[in-house]
Amino acid sequence: MPTFSVKHLLAIVVCCCVGLTASAQDIHFSQYFASPLTLNPALTGAFNADFRVAANFRTQYFKNDWNSANATYMTYAASVDGSFFRKKLGADQFGAGLQFYSDRAGDGGLSTTAIVASIAYTKTVDRYERHSITLGMQGGIIQKRIDFTKLTFESQFNGVDGFTPGPNGENFNQTSMIMPDVSIGLLWRSRIGKKHNLYFGGAYSHLNSPTESFLGAENKLSPKITAHGGMEITLSKSVSITPGFMILSQNTASQINIGSALAYRLAEQSFLYFGAWYRVGDAIVPMVGYEINGFRAGFSFDVTASDINAATNSKGAVELSLVYIHGQEPPRNISPVKFCPRF
Repeated sequence: MPTFSVKHLLAIVVCCCVGLTASAQDIHFSQYFASPLTLNPALTGAFNADFRVAANFRTQYFKNDWNSANATYMTYAASVDGSFFRKKLGADQFGAGLQFYSDRAGDGGLSTTAIVASIAYTKTVDRYERHSITLGMQGGIIQKRIDFTKLTFESQFNGVDGFTPGPNGENFNQTSMIMPDVSIGLLWRSRIGKKHNLYFGGAYSHLNSPTESFLGAENKLSPKITAHGGMEITLSKSVSITPGFMILSQNTASQINIGSALAYRLAEQSFLYFGAWYRVGDAIVPMVGYEINGFRAGFSFDVTASDINAATNSKGAVELSLVYIHGQEPPRNISPVKFCPRF
């Protein structure tokens, strides 16, 4: 049996943890449209109302074959943003917001916490207020922690029946790090005819490529590129559909989400939503939502449709979202370029 040094084992474990974080483990939600400041800083204040509050929760359980226990993957996010100087700016908009998120990944006790602030400015580009472009910026700090007591090392292997809990004989200089983070984004919104609203957006996250390493190495957090878009198509006074897509690319990892939702108006300020998204090559995500008087709740479940189903023990991810928009103007009063994409 090959013998590895403790330093080699430590390097492998930590590089795996950090490498996954850099290339594929930026937080993401299946209900990406319900976490606007996570998706694109240009969505900050992109609505015709006083302010918006959003909260998101996602969890997934994986079967751990070493100890037959469940290692939990959980992500929380919350944000608040507002649209300011609406009377002074007329058709243009200025938005500002604040976001917090926390992510815990698996057995190694690797956790990520961040707090970021964002601003955005929307400029109408035609005199009929049918088209607008928004530039958004985001900046804050990210903290990463790892609990080395939850990892196993060569010195803990007893040679008989596996690993023995207890001291690992190692001294770690750093179990936590804090790094600055900067992102930018663009958003284009248009009104096509009387029944179609169209939007496209893009974001470039980790613009400064901050260094992240528990061992003092020059490991850079890879930039993430996001593209998203969709339409809001009014079919009747009571029914509309909202097809959309999102594409993520970070280092060697990529993700494509496509899908649509149907909105049915139950009353003047009450809507019921049904929809489904497909994360290409990975999962099908059915979703149901309900909105009343500015409060919107969504529930979705990731049904794994790939080989990773064996690793997850056929357990998909559950996701909840809550969004509240205060002081939203009636649809007939909203400028076409200020519509807020729903589901």
